[in-house]
Amino acid sequence: MKSGKRAIEIKQMKKIIVHKTQVFFIYSLYEDLVVVKDICSTPLKGEIPSASIRSEPSPGEVQFAHRSKGISKRKRPRKAPEAQKNGHKG
Repeated sequence: MKSGKRAIEIKQMKKIIVHKTQVFFIYSLYEDLVVVKDICSTPLKGEIPSASIRSEPSPGEVQFAHRSKGISKRKRPRKAPEAQKNGHKG
């Protein structure tokens, strides 16, 4: 296991609403990042820092406040500068 990362098991797929238009499902969640699949179950090539998740999500749903425009179903998300600084790949 990567140092500094504590994996959190998710038994049930949780819905994420990104920009209130796109819906994704979490398939793995770590202390500092969330990796999601979109509604078509296509894995995204991106990671969203958990800092972008708004506090107090409704049960089963997580709402995202995105700082970058990276996540979309067709385009490849741009790497956040802070992700490059840390130097570890998800």
